Amino acid sequence: MTPDIAAQLDAALAALKAGALDRAFSLAKTALKVAPDAEPAQTVAGLVFCELGLWQRAVDCLEKSLTQKPGAAKFSALGLAQFQLGRLKQAEAAYQAALQRRPDDLAGLIQLGKILTQRGKLEQAETINARALALAPQNAEVLSNLGYAGLAQLQPAVAADWFRQALAQQPDNIAAHDGLLMSLAYLDDTTLEDLRAAHLAYGAAMTQSPLSRRVDSGDPNRKLRIGFLSADLRRHSVAYFLLPVLQHLDRTAFEILLYADNRASDDYTAKFQALADHWRLVNGRKDAELHRMIAEDAVDILIELGGHTAGNRLGALAQKPAPVQITWLGYPGPSGLPAMDWRIVDAVAHPWPISPGPDRPLFLPGGYHCYQAPQEAPAVALRPNGADIVFGSFNNAIKIGPRCAALWSRVLQAVPQSRLLLKSVNMASAMQRERLLGLFAEPGRITLLDTAPDAAAHLAQYAQVDIALDTLPYNGTTTTCEALWMGVPVIGLRGAVPAARVGESLLLQAGLPELVAEDEAAFVAKAVDLAGDAGRRAALRQGLRGHMAASRLCDAARFAAAFGAALRQAWREYRSSQSPAG
Repeated sequence: MTPDIAAQLDAALAALKAGALDRAFSLAKTALKVAPDAEPAQTVAGLVFCELGLWQRAVDCLEKSLTQKPGAAKFSALGLAQFQLGRLKQAEAAYQAALQRRPDDLAGLIQLGKILTQRGKLEQAETINARALALAPQNAEVLSNLGYAGLAQLQPAVAADWFRQALAQQPDNIAAHDGLLMSLAYLDDTTLEDLRAAHLAYGAAMTQSPLSRRVDSGDPNRKLRIGFLSADLRRHSVAYFLLPVLQHLDRTAFEILLYADNRASDDYTAKFQALADHWRLVNGRKDAELHRMIAEDAVDILIELGGHTAGNRLGALAQKPAPVQITWLGYPGPSGLPAMDWRIVDAVAHPWPISPGPDRPLFLPGGYHCYQAPQEAPAVALRPNGADIVFGSFNNAIKIGPRCAALWSRVLQAVPQSRLLLKSVNMASAMQRERLLGLFAEPGRITLLDTAPDAAAHLAQYAQVDIALDTLPYNGTTTTCEALWMGVPVIGLRGAVPAARVGESLLLQAGLPELVAEDEAAFVAKAVDLAGDAGRRAALRQGLRGHMAASRLCDAARFAAAFGAALRQAWREYRSSQSPAG
């Protein structure tokens, strides 16, 4: 490698350190072009590409560099790039290699702990997180990692405590705020005031003034550019509710831009791409770049679909790239983001008084979900006469806390010839299974079902269930709709917080108000009555799919019309709020 190239690489590293990313990129690219096989050029280019979020290019460079000269820093950078691309197995291997060379690298331990938790390797994650905690007992990222590990271990109360410790050390740690809000949604004793305070604290951490305020002085009834932002534009719960809206939304009134933060794509991704007027794959792009893209696309209304769930991009919306911003669907509550104007919801699922400020309720009449079952859903299978009653829940096991398990145990005790079938994606670990079964009065009457290989097989497993029980205080959404579609009635319980009101909203939309209990005693009574009425169960089994298909819950044309009217209302209110000077 010539002295000139070496000097260029030194200059690229200096520019990278100074935050002059454009210059660093130009220098690294030039050096790579002149000396494509040189290890220093590959290394520097890989580091620059990482900083710019060009993850695949970073992987290509770093892998070539590592074959020539292994090093801890390069393995760590490779691990980060693979993680950002959603390749958790490869990311884990890279960080393990880095830590073999530098065992006390705190950043590497933090990232590896995060990856192991996401991969369900909970015992290994516990060991790595303990090493990180010993090195930095007051580090907010370490404490936040322990919080997410607590969620993975089905311990939301433990998780909430770790997240609070993280926020005590770093009040603007957004990952800890997200984790705390999710933990609170799962806890039995969370109040509306608890949720309000936690969302306000998140909002305070995210408060930023809008970079610009776009003025629209044209026709208020013109065609609007509507952006949807999600990490889940694939075969995911969000897809089953978003797809029918996009299929039926009035395209003479709305132009659709889809911002996909997907780490993986599948057949549903292709469906979304086909429905988009403009498709933007934004995975790995930093918040500032995503903000700029939305602003340059002149989006009128931006609808974000993640809330505080994994992979959310609320940070990109904090400075309001679109004049109207709305949250919907993926998270059962407000965003708390000061720059979020509205939350799409219905009157049943919104427990707070209406007040000015962010996340105002944008009510949809008749419910704020529209369900479309997968095309491969099998036919409803009838249950054999005389079989023992099988109650069931295919909800995420984190939703089954002490109160939920105690209530379901009461149902089992009231129906002696019965058992409970549970299925969840997060029961692969012995730690998870033991913790879950330990919540029940009679764990011997609980059967844990293995996950299915595909959607059709998953839905076919409802053939084993007579009556589904909704979780509390965090209700099911997709699971409730799937159970009904497969002919399985769902007993729901009216709750106090937003996550505890989704079930009632869905059952009312489906035209099944008789399945909603007002209190726990009524919940048990409804389950007992249905368990004892074979004729009613058989009628529901045979008729639920047709009943649901004809209900508001599956009326995509009606829902899309109401959805479009709500968007137009939000736009007109924005227009009326503009000052004459803009």
